[in-house]
Formats: sequence, structure tokens, C-alpha cells
Amino acid sequence: MARAKSWTKDIVCFETLWDPKRDVDAGTRVSVVQVFEVAARINRVRFSHFTCNTRGEFEHDLKVLRARRGSGILYLGFHGGPGKVWLNDGSDLSLEALAELMGGRFARWGVHLAGCDTLNPRRVKQARVRSFLERTGASIVLGYKHRIWWMESAALDLLIVDWLQWYRDMKYFWRDFRRRYGGLVRRVGLTAVPG
Repeated sequence: MARAKSWTKDIVCFETLWDPKRDVDAGTRVSVVQVFEVAARINRVRFSHFTCNTRGEFEHDLKVLRARRGSGILYLGFHGGPGKVWLNDGSDLSLEALAELMGGRFARWGVHLAGCDTLNPRRVKQARVRSFLERTGASIVLGYKHRIWWMESAALDLLIVDWLQWYRDMKYFWRDFRRRYGGLVRRVGLTAVPG
């Protein structure tokens, strides 16, 4: 399948410390930075990484990001629960709070809520996810249905950001991605709602 140059999407990662006790030492810190640097180099797109451990940091970094033009992939690398992500300061951001902070400036963006349980279909109503898509303008939201193993999800996340580069219509992306990686998608519990 041929990719039109105009469909490429920059990769933006907001990430918290996964394990604050261990991650204060840069030598042992766990991060998705290296995963996305590879994807960005292969696809010749920009990669930006923001560390967000508090709501204030998240809001500040989001303002910086909103000033940029174009479309991209927003990866939210936080621990999570049904319909929300958790920050290290003990606060959380629900889908509704995220949509309010993001506003309508994310038209055609793909948003990946990479924490455990963020899109658990038994606990997160489809209407909430649809409302998030409408309020932000995002073209797709991805997340996990249950607890995840970090290495498996990181491998899947690399594939996601690579494959998103090839598609404008996210319904086709999600259909083709599940066909290709269905076993891994089911095992890790990935789900998506295209806009």
C-alpha cells in the first residue's frame, strides 16, 4: 500500500514516571522514548516527548502542543483506570477532563490512552468515548480493556504508531490492523473507537 506524504503524523508522547521509586535514576528509568524514536526515524516524522507528573505539567505541555499545526498521534503514557489516566501527584484525568483540556484543536489526531483498563467496555460507556472524539476532533481513540504487561503493550504501541502513518480513514486502519495483528490485539486487550 502506498502512503501519500501528506498523511504522515508527528508522534507526541506525554508520559509520567511509571515507577517513581525506580525511575528517578535515569539509568533504570522505564520509558517509551526509545520505542517512539525508532518509529519516528523509520517514518521520517517528528517525535516530541513531554514528562507530565502533575496536572499543572499536563496542562502546560498541552498548551505548548496546541500551538503546533497539523495532525499527529498523541500517546498518553500513564497508568490508568476505566475512562481515565492517573498522574503521579495522585490526581486523575477522566475522558471528560481530557476533552475539556484538549478542546477542539485535535482534528484528525489519533489519541492512544496507553494505561491499563482505560477503555474497559464493561465500565466505560461507548457514549463517553464518542463524546471525547466529538469534543476533541480526534479521528480515533485507542486504549486497553484490562491490565497490560508493559513489554507486550510497548511492542503493540510501536506497531500502532507505525501503522497510523499509512491511513487517513481510521475505520480502515482499525480493520486492517486487527486483521494483521488480531492475536496480539486480543491478548493485550487493545480496543479502538474510530471517529
